[in-house]
Amino acid sequence: MRPVQSFHPMVEMALRLDVSPRGVGYRELSCQVLAILPDRVEYWATSGDEPRWSVPSISEEVRLVAVRVDLRKIDVLQIADTGSPAKIEVRPVLRPVWTSYRAKYRQEAMEQLVRDLGHEPSDVLVEP
Repeated sequence: MRPVQSFHPMVEMALRLDVSPRGVGYRELSCQVLAILPDRVEYWATSGDEPRWSVPSISEEVRLVAVRVDLRKIDVLQIADTGSPAKIEVRPVLRPVWTSYRAKYRQEAMEQLVRDLGHEPSDVLVEP
């Protein structure tokens, strides 16, 4: 389980998948988690007894994308499957969470999340 942060594109994805968008998106003060399982990656938001949606973990569609948040762009990791309309776009929650440490740990946290998904950071974390 990896704590993550999601943004507005995930709210749009929830609506497309006919899933409640409650607790999804960066303005929500809620816990969001990726469960990385052998056969799938599950996206969990707020309290619930099941994931909101999942993507097969065998997907080779793991890449860095930029999303607009207010007036800035933020890099997020997109996990997708060509055979499914579902996508997951998140970035890891940084530890420690204090603002002064965020810049230092952001790259390290993203690299670790890519490794947890079974990919090499050098293959995924490059700007197109």
